[in-house]
Amino acid sequence: YRTATSAAYRQMAAEAAGQKRRGISDLGEMLTEIKHALEVDTVGEQLTRLSRFYYEIDTSPFADLDPFSQAYQEQVMATYRAISSNSRYDAMVMERTDSTEEFDTASWPIPYRFADSRMVGEFLTCYGWILTTLDVKAGADILEYGSGEGQLSIQLARMGCHVHAIDIEARFLDVIKRQCRALGIDIFTQIGRFGDGIGNKKFDRVIFFEAFHHCFDHQDALIRIHDQLKPDGFICFSGEPIFSAQSPDRELLPYHWGLRLDGEAIRAISEFGWMELGYTEAYFIELLARCGYAVESSRCPGAWRGDTYLARPYHDCYPIERNTLISTHDGRSGWHPSEGTHRWTDGDAWFPLPARDYKSVDVTIANLSGEAMDVELSCSARQAKINLISGQEARLTLELVPDDKYLRIQSGTFRAKLENSSSSDDRTLGVAVKAIEFSSGSGSPS
Repeated sequence: YRTATSAAYRQMAAEAAGQKRRGISDLGEMLTEIKHALEVDTVGEQLTRLSRFYYEIDTSPFADLDPFSQAYQEQVMATYRAISSNSRYDAMVMERTDSTEEFDTASWPIPYRFADSRMVGEFLTCYGWILTTLDVKAGADILEYGSGEGQLSIQLARMGCHVHAIDIEARFLDVIKRQCRALGIDIFTQIGRFGDGIGNKKFDRVIFFEAFHHCFDHQDALIRIHDQLKPDGFICFSGEPIFSAQSPDRELLPYHWGLRLDGEAIRAISEFGWMELGYTEAYFIELLARCGYAVESSRCPGAWRGDTYLARPYHDCYPIERNTLISTHDGRSGWHPSEGTHRWTDGDAWFPLPARDYKSVDVTIANLSGEAMDVELSCSARQAKINLISGQEARLTLELVPDDKYLRIQSGTFRAKLENSSSSDDRTLGVAVKAIEFSSGSGSPS
């Protein structure tokens, strides 16, 4: 049931979108509404009912907090304690489930347990999109965290990948083993938390499918996973509650990250003690950037849970040639899509710095406009300035200190269409960035 509710919620919420959600500020009243919503037999109708109201809380305690700070984490935990009535949170205890006692999940796992061809078809569509995005062949080393009943892992094992599954629930891992025996395949299973490794093994791909939103210490987990990936490896996140700035569901997540406030999430927190988080897209992108990843996205046509975010670890050189997402948690960006050899700013670009032990950053820039251009790089109070003539390229260096959070690149701007009447490019362009490289201070890139 746990996976079923997580998977089906968005569809049910969409079906209820024609009706305005009702905010409820009293927790007791909220829990009474949840109880009434569950007085029907089908999961689908329960979720439709739960999607029609949300817990309306006072978010002012979050207002002036840095979402990456310990104080912010403590405020999220205070909200969790108030809703769950638990004095503490331990994922190895609270995130376990007894759902495997209710069904023979080895023969009837989700999505088949929905007994609905539309839902099964949607899941298979998502699996297909995710497998295409993973872009692996037989022999690839795969690790899935929070694998549950293991349907995605099984798909990869059946095509010849070396699959490893980590989950906190031993009964889920047993279900995976029983399915593997029936199919004549093998998946290595291990009880553990997000971020745990398997010896010194490195992986081509790490997968979170409808799982990462249970990870409270998500920054720590991502940093630990960084060094478990092979040079061309990446993390694939799919089916996660990540809200864009344009999302109509922002009342369900009225802060950068924290507990989701829809009826289904509040029920899971209050009744089972689970951690049901959501993230704004801007926060999620900066989170990954701070942990040393370059982020790309891939939207699954017609099925939101197939939408993927790919996080590729980098070390000495940011992949400026890739069409990555760059943003701060409060929505500052200033970057145009990659041109392959360079990437335009719009005149004021922000770049979240990885939280690693770098001593300096080197930025290679070029003035591709027809006039001279002033350019300034800054980190905290340190600056590097240059005036570039038309066509000039330069490499600027800034020292870094542990408290540095952002690199800012400011420059003059121009309009290509105004400089060349035959151009169809009507963008406002700043300086062209050709490389962003980091040094550990040893005289060469780290």
